[in-house]
Amino acid sequence: MDELIVADDPLFRPVDIHARELYRFQRAFEATQRPTGKKILDIGAYPGTAFKVFGQHNQYQSFGITQSDYFSEFLRRNAIVHINESIESYRAPSDADIILFMEIIEHLRQPLRALQNLRAIAKPGALIYVTTNNASYYGYILKLIFGRNPLDSIASEASDYPGHTRYYGLHELMTEMSRAGFEIVSGRHLNLLPAVRFYRNRAFAAVKNSIGAVVPARYATHIEIVARA
Repeated sequence: MDELIVADDPLFRPVDIHARELYRFQRAFEATQRPTGKKILDIGAYPGTAFKVFGQHNQYQSFGITQSDYFSEFLRRNAIVHINESIESYRAPSDADIILFMEIIEHLRQPLRALQNLRAIAKPGALIYVTTNNASYYGYILKLIFGRNPLDSIASEASDYPGHTRYYGLHELMTEMSRAGFEIVSGRHLNLLPAVRFYRNRAFAAVKNSIGAVVPARYATHIEIVARA
């Protein structure tokens, strides 16, 4: 059984996290042209939801430092090859056709080095799919208006799941990826929010998702970049 219960989360109900986050990886699958027979490298693969979408018809490999007993068992049960390293220090070349770099860079303390290492890892022609939180997300603007910090405490650096240390604008991140040696294929703002049913407060979630549907794209929750090495 692959169910992973998320307990003590003030925002979301205790549900199977794979079910809650599946939509993000289905979006990635479409944006990378529904790959079949490809080699996939999933950087920051915990908790393994990408495997459920990409792993059926592709050769899947996960990457990232993990201390999770659940994830270790998930890797073992699904016979997934895992590289237990940090993208901020790892530079060994990969033969992956597609590299997933989803919801990772906002956690990193050395993001520029990570992008440089990502370029060193990627073989010529490899497709890179990136998502991260949008610095201009309407939710962060509202937090600032009400005097709340949209970033996590620096104390989170010492936790098993380091918090968000920085957010990025679309053109800023595309520029830095270009400087690192990537060819930008596309870049866009998009909303990536779980369905209302997954929130503890469904009324709050309905309002939150509704705002996202009507505000200009530049204030969307996330940015998405597709690039080639």
